[in-house]
Amino acid sequence: LSRVAFAPGPIARLAPIREDGSPLEINAADFGDRDEAVFLGLADRSLLHYDLDTGEVTAEFQGFDASVSDIVYHAGTNTVLVASFNKVTLLNSDTLEVILEMQHGAGTLVNTIDINADGTQALSGGLDGRVLLWDLAKGEQLLEMLGHADAVNTVAFNTAGDRAASGAGDDTLIVWSLPDGGQITQARYGSDVTSI
Repeated sequence: LSRVAFAPGPIARLAPIREDGSPLEINAADFGDRDEAVFLGLADRSLLHYDLDTGEVTAEFQGFDASVSDIVYHAGTNTVLVASFNKVTLLNSDTLEVILEMQHGAGTLVNTIDINADGTQALSGGLDGRVLLWDLAKGEQLLEMLGHADAVNTVAFNTAGDRAASGAGDDTLIVWSLPDGGQITQARYGSDVTSI
């Protein structure tokens, strides 16, 4: 990468390109440590830390097993969580060095991730319909929450960290109790739940 091009219009859009002029396929993005930087998860199995002021790549990680499907930055722990194929990877947000990797399940795609407010736990949701709770200090799975009959599209913690929510392709939204993983409530909608 050598530069960022901005599309004309009322709102500038990020459109990073390679030195040969070909565009990048961006699957996920999240703001970094300041509003002038963004993390970009790419279809080419890489993660970029991009400075929006200068248009420069300040850090790059290549080598995920598949394209990046989701990214969550956590300012308090100076980390970025990345979902790619069946793994969830925690990286240092400055250097993009791997801190730990967690496997959601053999052969299943991780669609969505989230980090709790204090940065100690993560959620992952995959094509297998499972929602997993992770300990980010040890990289260990704490809970497996079952209740969806189709791919999990979105997961989120509440601010206090004592609840989680997940939405899936089976048209359901489930609210879970943490740390036990019990279902508090389940709602059914007329179509896929894709965002919480």
